[in-house]
Amino acid sequence: MKTLEFDYLCSRPIIYIGISNKKLRARDFRNHFNGNTRGSTLRKSLGSLMLFTKMREEKDDNKYKFIKSDEDNLSSWMKENLYLYYCTLENPDEIEKKLIDQYNPPLNLKDNNNKVNQEYRQN
Repeated sequence: MKTLEFDYLCSRPIIYIGISNKKLRARDFRNHFNGNTRGSTLRKSLGSLMLFTKMREEKDDNKYKFIKSDEDNLSSWMKENLYLYYCTLENPDEIEKKLIDQYNPPLNLKDNNNKVNQEYRQN
């Protein structure tokens, strides 16, 4: 894995902050923890950090997922190492930007202007 600097919450590194207008808990757990890379930017970022093997989609060369064994390893790793926190809010876009500014999660590329981990986000 690449070396990154993290802020912490409950002694766990904050790696990503995101919002959703859908049923967040079920959707995020299904897409991020049990899904495949095609539907999850978080999975793409983690798998890339772990140097997993990418497999391009036949229909769209810009989309990819990882080979099955890597997808399975990623799902297992995420279930063992990540926490998913969620809450419902009136203005999620505004709150998301404030949290990204405050915690500087390295896997948030959009709206993350912090100089720490800037070089990583450009790659």
